[in-house]
Amino acid sequence: MNPRPGVLLVLLAISLPPAVVAAQTAVRPPREVELLELDILRQDLALLTVLDIRPFQVYLKGHIPRSFPVDVARLQEAVLSGPAPEPERVLQALGDAPLRPDRPVVIYDLSLPGRNDGWVAWLLSYAGVETVNVLDGGFEAWNRRKALGVFSGYPLPMARMALRAEGLTPRLHLRADPARLPGEAPDGAAFVTVMPAGSQDLSAGQIAVQEVLDERRFFLYPSHLETLLKSRGLDPEKRLLLKGEPADMGLVWAALVGNGFKAAIVMEVTAPSPQPPAP
Repeated sequence: MNPRPGVLLVLLAISLPPAVVAAQTAVRPPREVELLELDILRQDLALLTVLDIRPFQVYLKGHIPRSFPVDVARLQEAVLSGPAPEPERVLQALGDAPLRPDRPVVIYDLSLPGRNDGWVAWLLSYAGVETVNVLDGGFEAWNRRKALGVFSGYPLPMARMALRAEGLTPRLHLRADPARLPGEAPDGAAFVTVMPAGSQDLSAGQIAVQEVLDERRFFLYPSHLETLLKSRGLDPEKRLLLKGEPADMGLVWAALVGNGFKAAIVMEVTAPSPQPPAP
């Protein structure tokens, strides 16, 4: 007599090794930054805080509805508060964006990858903003869907429900202080020098920024980055400490952590020079 289908399924489940069952039910751990698909943004637009990091004059000509302009230069100045970026200054640099604890943040540049989306994602993540996303394709992807529409001008002021800086806890593991680093990387970590776009003939420990900027691969294929890291003598299991120009480091950092690797930016924060006394 053949067993009933339900009985057979139960027997198969019992016979599976525990490790196989765990692997089938395992949930991917959250990444420091996620890549958000256009259709999800369109559906959940009212539930998100959307930040446009393109130049302001470009924003005025057309932007995603409900998005707010952010001056990247002000954000970069926010790190000059030594010895590390202060969440309060980061929040102030976001301008009118109505940050709320229950709303994920979505960043978009002109395209993906843009020049500053990785850098801004790192700064907000470091400052303690809980959920940071980068829009897949950027504004160009949105604008290709003409039916979605764009807004021009500046949105009417909203009742700002500000995320209080006291509620933010900086994620110290996302930044390494060069003053505290020895000449060699600490145990369990490896230095990665991020080279400018166009760099060739790279040696061990170096990654050129364009190597992680393929739009078909950015965030999407961990195996591609794993192969790249190994080809430069880097262990993908180690914590990677990035050195280089901030915007370049931000893009490489976003590509790495978006694929589940552990990475931090070696960021030397300089306190602003004191103003001379008024005559």
